[in-house]
Amino acid sequence: MKISNELKTGVVVVAALAVAAVFYFKTTDFGGSVYRVKTYFNYAEGVKADSIVKLSGIDVGRVEKIQFSYAPETKVELILALDSKAKIREDSIAYISQSGLIGDAYVGVTAGSADKQFVKDGSMLASEDPMEM
Repeated sequence: MKISNELKTGVVVVAALAVAAVFYFKTTDFGGSVYRVKTYFNYAEGVKADSIVKLSGIDVGRVEKIQFSYAPETKVELILALDSKAKIREDSIAYISQSGLIGDAYVGVTAGSADKQFVKDGSMLASEDPMEM
């Protein structure tokens, strides 16, 4: 029995779509449980909405929103949406860094002290401004 080229092409296309669907569902977060914290910087070059947030080097969330805060002084306010499984302590410090030499900017968060409580949704996180070049 000879299989037509159209049938072969159709099988390859369906298989490729199935593989793409598997990767999509494995890598997409469908609005899992998150909590939000705010942090403020004087200077936030390279950070944009949807930049990665890392806790001790591990991806734990995204920058949800960037806006200016004008009271009492002008600052850049970042709202971080963090996975509810990632616990950040009250004395943790947010900082801005880059992946590699010319990589994307991300927001890093230090682990904090074991004797401090975990922050709650809506809390403010201390920050350390990056060095301006």
